[in-house]
Amino acid sequence: MTKTVDRDEVGKVFSAMALIAAATRTVINTVIKQVYNATLEVFPSAYLIMAACIYLLAFALNSFLFAVREEIDDCDDSEADKADKDSEDAGATGGAQGMVLT
Repeated sequence: MTKTVDRDEVGKVFSAMALIAAATRTVINTVIKQVYNATLEVFPSAYLIMAACIYLLAFALNSFLFAVREEIDDCDDSEADKADKDSEDAGATGGAQGMVLT
């Protein structure tokens, strides 16, 4: 995670991740308790099936991101190469045309 953001942004990313993790735990615990209480008489293990579905969804999303990570990296590299080429072209011509402002 730290390799994908600037050094001065790392703290912000980790604090956002901690906030999301805390909020997710609170919401999921509340939802699971509600499902358990609602299905206690009919199907007491419904909350387990719901939790398994949530984990399955998380596994599927992580697997997808793992599978396409090379394509994402290649796309980022090609954009950086293009920016480098544009700045080299601007330096060779002496003009501001083609310069990339960051």
